[in-house]
Amino acid sequence: MLKKDQVYFQDAVSEILGDVGDLVIRKQIDYGPHAISRFGMNGIVIRLSDKIERLINLTQFKKEPEVEESIEDTLADIIGYAVLGLVMQKYGFPLPIKQKKDDLTP
Repeated sequence: MLKKDQVYFQDAVSEILGDVGDLVIRKQIDYGPHAISRFGMNGIVIRLSDKIERLINLTQFKKEPEVEESIEDTLADIIGYAVLGLVMQKYGFPLPIKQKKDDLTP
């Protein structure tokens, strides 16, 4: 029998991917298209490397961060950069961004 507050794997993955997707879209609007397209895949590799080093420091060395960025934030950023890499590979970069009136996301 399932507990009342049972969370299913599929639902957890969908929720996390939705949250990270919203974050990537908001950050892309804030940073603009050249933050990624200027350096291409090499830039994504560098940013992923930065985030992995941060994750290592936060988890293995238990260093207190100087900047408020949790392990969860760092993992979300890693997913976000991977998504940007996939977009770049599949569709090219940059892509146009919908204007607020056209946007279907909250």
